[in-house]
Amino acid sequence: MPFGSGLLTTRDQWYAQTRVQQAIVSNRAMEEPPFYPNLFMEVENDPKRTFLDIGAYAELGLLQPKPEGAVPTYDEPFELIPSHFEFATFGIMTSITLESQYEDPMDLMGKIAPMMADSERVTKDVYYMSTINQGFNPVVTMSDGQPLFSQSHLLGPIASGVGPISAIGQTYSNSLGAVQLTPESLRSAELLLALMRSDRGLPQTRLQMYLMVHPSLDKIAKEVTGSPNAPTSSDNRVNTEHQAATVLSNQYLVNQNAWYLIAAPQGINPQTGQSLITSHKFQNSVKVWYDPPTRNWNISDMFRSTWGARDWRGLIGSQGAG
Repeated sequence: MPFGSGLLTTRDQWYAQTRVQQAIVSNRAMEEPPFYPNLFMEVENDPKRTFLDIGAYAELGLLQPKPEGAVPTYDEPFELIPSHFEFATFGIMTSITLESQYEDPMDLMGKIAPMMADSERVTKDVYYMSTINQGFNPVVTMSDGQPLFSQSHLLGPIASGVGPISAIGQTYSNSLGAVQLTPESLRSAELLLALMRSDRGLPQTRLQMYLMVHPSLDKIAKEVTGSPNAPTSSDNRVNTEHQAATVLSNQYLVNQNAWYLIAAPQGINPQTGQSLITSHKFQNSVKVWYDPPTRNWNISDMFRSTWGARDWRGLIGSQGAG
């Protein structure tokens, strides 16, 4: 949340101006890498457009039996509803008075730019993770009219007078509902990836990479995937989910009970992964300018990006049970 007027004056450093302090530090470690590249892959965009549309098509189906002397059955690929992403601009700005440029015991003028770079990194993580956090929201839908995690994703979604419908009359699930994370439920998520289907209902296996959880669920996730024997069991059964996925602890998840089995990020056309994507018009755009009447220095940072899921395959989610 923004604080103050954005104009840094000598009065804003009251303690530093009135006391001799041995050191002045920040409680924020500003060298932390961004989290979102673990899940999102950057893609190119048309620099002249305010949006990013990605088309898709359904492949050919199975070959059909051909009677002797007859022509083969005709088939053709068909166009699907495209994915649509809108670009948005985010920014922050501060000003430094003439007096504060000289009387700056905290050396804030020299620290503003690194602070802005850090704020931009965290802003992206917070907003990008809304794709996951809103993944079960029925109001936030994809091109097939379903939320990111749904038990009724349309295979071969095409437009109709009543909204998106399946051209082949089939659906598929990438949602486990609200089940607790256990070796058994994780196996169910693995099966959804292993048995995943294309838009013509053909096998389209995706390979899991991460078991993503909130830090509060990190211990359970590591027990489920890190124990050779079945956790919470006294009969020494083999844990079939031992080393099934890498636990990825994500503090930006809102639901502390939710968990997700996620394939590797592979952009707009994944083969065995998932298609969470981001695209930038500009980023880390820092500008400094001088205001002659006041002699204040102004500094701002902005980025213009879009992000989201082009497709739901390779992503399995559960709202958990708490």
